[in-house]
Amino acid sequence: MKKITRLMVIAATLLFLSGCKPEVPFIEASPATVIFPQEGGTQSVSLSTNSMSWTASVSGKGFSVSPASGAGNASLQLTAAASTSSSDQTGTLTIKSGTMQASVAITQSARNTLIVNGANAVEASGGTYTLTLQYNT
Repeated sequence: MKKITRLMVIAATLLFLSGCKPEVPFIEASPATVIFPQEGGTQSVSLSTNSMSWTASVSGKGFSVSPASGAGNASLQLTAAASTSSSDQTGTLTIKSGTMQASVAITQSARNTLIVNGANAVEASGGTYTLTLQYNT
């Protein structure tokens, strides 16, 4: 009877230990792309990870992230200042944990601009003048 009990305990222990597999580390950020209007603003990025700690950094002019570090799952606040550029701005939010990393592409629309080429004075008597205009929308 003792042998059967001992064998059952050994079998149960082996079954229990065989079910324990090491957790595969992962880190994911969503959404993969964030687009800001020219006025700027704040948008949330969801971070899912089973890692103990992580750090976040952002590249690109006028972008910032908060918090810059933490542990486990988190909601990050990505902020863009109002654009002062006449071209679209881009950047990347990078979240690192050990050797793993997740990235989010950032784009901000250019501010609206109007460029008038040349300086033309219109006489009081009037007339016809041709202007060359360039603009972005």
